[in-house]
Order: sequence, then C-alpha cells, then structure tokens
Amino acid sequence: MQQPWIASPDAAPALAFADAHWDASDVLRLGAELERGFGLTTQQRAAVLTQAELRQRATRRWGEHSDGLFLTREGLEQATRPLLARWRAERLRGYGVQAIADLGCGLGLEARAMTSAGIRVSAIELDAETAALAAANLHDRNADVRLGDVTQPAVLEPVLAEVDAVFLDPARRDPTAPRSIDGLSGHRVSDPSRWSPPWPWITALAARQPRTVAKVAPGIDHALIPEGGAAVWAAVDGDLLEASIWFPGFEPTASRACLDLDQGSAAWLDDRMPAAEDICSVGDYLLDVAPVVTRSHLVTTLAAAIAAARIDEHIGYLTTDSAPQPSPFHHAHRVLEVLPFERKRVGAAVAAHGAGSLTVMKRGINLDTEALRRHWLARSKGSAALVVALTRIGNAPTAIICQA
Repeated sequence: MQQPWIASPDAAPALAFADAHWDASDVLRLGAELERGFGLTTQQRAAVLTQAELRQRATRRWGEHSDGLFLTREGLEQATRPLLARWRAERLRGYGVQAIADLGCGLGLEARAMTSAGIRVSAIELDAETAALAAANLHDRNADVRLGDVTQPAVLEPVLAEVDAVFLDPARRDPTAPRSIDGLSGHRVSDPSRWSPPWPWITALAARQPRTVAKVAPGIDHALIPEGGAAVWAAVDGDLLEASIWFPGFEPTASRACLDLDQGSAAWLDDRMPAAEDICSVGDYLLDVAPVVTRSHLVTTLAAAIAAARIDEHIGYLTTDSAPQPSPFHHAHRVLEVLPFERKRVGAAVAAHGAGSLTVMKRGINLDTEALRRHWLARSKGSAALVVALTRIGNAPTAIICQA
C-alpha cells in the first residue's frame, strides 16, 4: 500500500507549520507562506491546508485535540468520538478480547482506541486512500491495515483466523447520491439490508464468530437485537450519537442499555434495573427525557431510578413533585402552569408569565414550534426565561409552561 505524500516525512514540517498557524479567515496568506517557506506545489499546499482544516474541525467537534491524525472530510463525518471509541475498546478488553478484526476500518480511529486498550487489530478497508491514511494513523501500533472487500472470502478468511472478535461499522451513506458542496454524500441509508456490508451479511458472520459488535445508527429497529445479544445506545454530553449491537458471544447481561459519557464519568441504565410504570398528572417538575433514554425504551427505568412518573404511556416526559438530582438523562423544569393547547390561550399565558426568552419543545404532537415561539414571544414583555412543552396527555393536546 503506497504511502500518500501528506503522511510522509517530507510533508511533516509543512503540516506542523499549518497546524500551528491555522487561521480559517486567512487561508490564502497561509498558503503563500507554505509556498515560500517549504516550496510546495499547488497540489501539496492544498493537501496540507485540507489536513490542517480537518484537524481543527475534529478538535472542535470532539472537544479534545486531534493528535496529528490524518483525516478526510467523509471519514471525519463518520468517525466515532474518541471518548466513545475508548469506552468500547475498554469494554472489549473487559470481555477478554485479545485480537480483533476491524472490518471496514475507515481512518482507523476505533482501531487506535483498541490498540491503546492492549488489543491487537487486523483492519480491512475498501477505499485505497482511506486505507493508506488509516495505515498512517496506526503507524507504530499493534495493528495492520489491508486493502480489500470484507465480503470477499479471500480477503476475510485469513483475518478471521487471526482474531477472537470482530468489530464492524457498516457504511450508511449512499455512495451514488449527489454530493454537497464540501464533497460529502447527503443521503443516509436507513434500510439495514442496504448498508455496506448489509445487515444479513453481518448476522451471518456473527453466526460464525459470535463475539461480534457492530456500530449502528441510533434509530436501529429493536427487532434487530439478536436473541441473547444486546444493544447499547450511547451519548456524549447529552448528544445521542450511535447504538452498538453486541452479539451473543459476549454474553451480555442486559438486552438494552443506554450510556452517557463525559470526560470524567459515565451514566448507565439497562433493562435489568427496576421500572416504574406509574402514570400521574403533571406535578411540580417536568422532566424532558434525553433521546438516548427514549431510543433505548428505558423511560420507565429512568422513572424508577429518580422516583418519577410518566404523564402518558406514549410520551417521553416524566414528572415529580420534588426537584430531581441533575442527570444527563433528563432536563428538569419547574412547572408554572398546565393548560389545554389553544394558540391564543397559551400565548396569553406566556405573556402573563413575562417571557423574555422562550423555548418551545414538543412530544407526540406535530406543530411548527419555531413559528409558535416567535409568535408568542413577540407579544410578551418581560425578562423571564420560559419553556413551553407541547404534548398530548391521553388524547388532549396540552401545553405545560415551565421555568427554563
């Protein structure tokens, strides 16, 4: 596999300079300095500037330094957050995995986390440019990168013979879809049978190697969770990012779980925990449940954990009469008023409570919340920060006005 110029020692001084002097508002000046100081060709300058831009974007997106990674635009969009990659790698190591196949490794960021956890990685990537950059990202680590199509037995079988587990992150973008101005595919493929590799192929592989884990979209159908396996929905700082399917060879103790990570801690819920099925009228506090909890169908588990109740069996709002402890799994708001949803009546109530800023959120009801927010706020004079939650309780459209 040929090393790309950008990952070669010849490019390193110019790339270090661009990283140190990056200024998105004056890229032309930086390009001129690269030409004068390093004698780069037009193509080489473009490659250096692209890498510097992508590293800056990665650092902002991840909340941690990109650590000299070699990136592509599409690879960055699809890459796992480093915090999540480290969590998964440590979990794999906790299951005793010593050598793993990373099938469709992309830029090798998951593989980097796995090698840092002490796992040997055999990686395969279909795209030649991406594979070359993955090899650069995994340089001097306990990993190797091979170019090939994982669905071809001649490519797959030698790797499976070397490992005791498999990781996949199937591509979920349509490669034939029109590209946006930044070169990215704008069309996500929701049908698992059209992923690359497709879900039926993944399940057939897992029948042979049950210690298989697949990163999937958070909207994954619960019916795809294999018997004896598990799904974990994961968020970072409240931002729902992905789900992962752990096949039965890992012998998971719960079939559904959700996780929220930040730099210092992890919050966890799973379906082994007690659940509270109670439904009651809106109390002193309204709790807007985080998407990672609703996607994993663990709302009643969260209710039991925080001594709350649902306001409706189909709605992801909880309520309680006492202030709950802070949690990444919900946002709590002090309730001011509950009333039937009528546009003028709710607008009058918002004005009566003196809204100066307003957030309108909805669950179980189809409305243009931004239009309502502007309409109500324009007719209010005050300084209070308010939240209006629009929902259905039973069959009744309802507005819940809260302190922000």
